[in-house]
Amino acid sequence: MNFLHKVSIKVLLVSWSLFAILALAIVSVVSVFSNEQLSRNTDVLINQVIPVEKANEASFAVVLKYLNRQSQLLIVEGADALAAIEDRTHLDREIQAPFDQIKIMLGEAGAQHSSALLQAYAQFIEADDDLLENTRSGLKLDQKTVVATGEIAQSIATLQSKAEAISGKVILSAKRTARAFRRDIEKVNDLNVMRDRSLLFLALDSSVVVKAAHSLKADLEALNAVAMRILLIENPDLLVGLRDNVVKQLFTNTRSELAVIESSEQRFAEEVAQQISGLEALESLISGPESLIALREAKLANLAARNAIHTRINESQSKILFALEQVSNFGGVIVNDAEAQSEATKQQNLFMQAFMGVAVVVVMLFMGAYIGRRINIPLEQLVGVMHRLSDGDLTQSIQQSKAQDEFGELIKEVHVTTDNLREMLRLVLDASGQISQASGSLAQTTKITNEGVQNQKKESELLATAMTEMAASVNEVASNASDTSQATQDASGKAEHGNLTVQETLEAMNLLSENIEKASEIVRHLERDTNKIGSVIDVIQGISEQTNLLALNAAIEAARAGESGRGFAVVADEVRALAKKTQDSTEEIQQVIGSIQSGTKSAVQAMEKSQQVGADCHDKAITAGNNLEEIVQQVDFINQRNLQIASSSEEQSSVTAEMHQNIVKINRIAEETAAASDTVEGNSDHLDVLARALKTILSRYKV
Repeated sequence: MNFLHKVSIKVLLVSWSLFAILALAIVSVVSVFSNEQLSRNTDVLINQVIPVEKANEASFAVVLKYLNRQSQLLIVEGADALAAIEDRTHLDREIQAPFDQIKIMLGEAGAQHSSALLQAYAQFIEADDDLLENTRSGLKLDQKTVVATGEIAQSIATLQSKAEAISGKVILSAKRTARAFRRDIEKVNDLNVMRDRSLLFLALDSSVVVKAAHSLKADLEALNAVAMRILLIENPDLLVGLRDNVVKQLFTNTRSELAVIESSEQRFAEEVAQQISGLEALESLISGPESLIALREAKLANLAARNAIHTRINESQSKILFALEQVSNFGGVIVNDAEAQSEATKQQNLFMQAFMGVAVVVVMLFMGAYIGRRINIPLEQLVGVMHRLSDGDLTQSIQQSKAQDEFGELIKEVHVTTDNLREMLRLVLDASGQISQASGSLAQTTKITNEGVQNQKKESELLATAMTEMAASVNEVASNASDTSQATQDASGKAEHGNLTVQETLEAMNLLSENIEKASEIVRHLERDTNKIGSVIDVIQGISEQTNLLALNAAIEAARAGESGRGFAVVADEVRALAKKTQDSTEEIQQVIGSIQSGTKSAVQAMEKSQQVGADCHDKAITAGNNLEEIVQQVDFINQRNLQIASSSEEQSSVTAEMHQNIVKINRIAEETAAASDTVEGNSDHLDVLARALKTILSRYKV
């Protein structure tokens, strides 16, 4: 295992990844093999089972069309309607394609099912042909029945009309004979005539003739009802009984009634003969060979044959449906075989995947644990170092790692970084000490300068007093020349001393001016930074205003949109509120930045003013030095021209007055220089405070 310490973590991770990729490749190969097997099973389903199912469904749909056509044949009315549906050529062509596809797809294995399907279809078509022929013959019988029914109705109507006429004549003749008989009885002249009239009256007045006339009409009505009843009979035996019993009896009764009417009076013979002829024609229409009864018998036979054909159609339909079901079941067997193969392939694939998964997990866990250990140990060391760094402890160095990997390099770099940081903190601490010392020196120098300025002020006051006294004693100059010479010598010494003081003041003021210049530069830099912040705040405020404007526009558009824009209006209000908060916050920040900028500008102006005051003090100190040099020169001139003092006393008086004014100016400049020195002293004290604070912060770190 030691050789693994020399292997980098990157190489270990790459090896880990390559092993995972190899395992995935093996699993992928197994999956591809399984998918190929599943694909072959799927091809069996797609190329064999599904086409068989589709052909089966198509065949079933065509069979339904056949059945629909047969249903229409059963209820068809008229030759035109039959002509519209009798052609089934398109159905034969439509069913042939799926049958051929089923035969091809089933092949030798399903030849028995395809043969059974074709046989059932042949029987179905045969029954369909018989149904078509039966429907045709039935329609012809219906047409003949309609014609025969019309003829029968017309014949019965004619017979009834003639029977009505005969019945009327018989009744009228009977009434006339009765009236003549009553007249003959009243006369009673001729007994033979009376006898003949009596016999005729008795014959005509007999109820048999009238009854025969009425029975004739009733029998004709019965024949009409029988003709209608024939069309309603569904049993052939009832039809035969009706013909042999009822119809024959009615025609016999009708002939008998006509015979009674004909025997009653010879004048009815012709009409009776016409009735008998019509009655024979009617009998032929009702019960003859081509009669209504024969047509009805043929129709009943046609209906019986249709029922038999319908039974055959149902049987062949059941056979076709059974054959189609067998074909579908055969497809199910193929599907089950394919599913069994797919399941076996799936189980094999799962076993291989489980085996490879366990192997991959074991190897990956081992490598992951080793790599994690290689990572965690140096990470714990680095975390400890970071904790010590966060606590400010830089005294301890990180332990060097023996591993020649990325974390070993990282530990080395952290070690170097810690050393560099420790050295940098030492330098910063030294620099902060130097800054503190420099600020102390600056404060001391400023104090010395302030003392020199105070001394200069005192000397200037003394000089002013002396010049006043000198101005008072100008009138005595002539008499006190020796005293004046001594006084001028003293004045020359003091002037030289004042000149030296002014030079020292100039040096202190130059140092003060440099410090003020540096402080001014720092404050200007701060002012530029605050100006930049102000420009950023302006940009943010502009964005806030634009956002507020957009939110207002969105609220207006949402108000225009009405109910559909209510949600958008809520969002616009939220955006506007957020923009308002942003704008308020921006204004507060801008006020704070403005206060900072105002303070910075005030500091800049104060520093510039201090710098200007320092420059003025510098110039005035130079002027004071020059004036002191002039004083020295004047004193020398006084010493040289002491003999001329008397004559020049007036001129000396004016010069003394001017000197007095210059001294007053020097005194004022000294006061201003003292104030500037106080300011510099305050700044140096502040710098000392900052240096001490920096040193306090750095003291947290142990180096």
